[in-house]
Amino acid sequence: FFIDPEGIIRARLSYPATIGRSVEEMLRVIAALQRVDDDNVVTPEGWRPGDDVLLPPCPDQASALAAADGDGCWF
Repeated sequence: FFIDPEGIIRARLSYPATIGRSVEEMLRVIAALQRVDDDNVVTPEGWRPGDDVLLPPCPDQASALAAADGDGCWF
């Protein structure tokens, strides 16, 4: 489990006991969670620190229509 400072579970990884764990992947998840929190962005699959990020999607239709000029979010 990845639990943030407020006590909220942000991510979890589940493997059978017979399968090895990837410490590298766990560190990547922590880095991605920190980047998302710091910059209000979305990290794509396989993202690594230093890679490009995405803008978050619009939270609702009104925001998407307001952002039709290409600023702020995508829908």
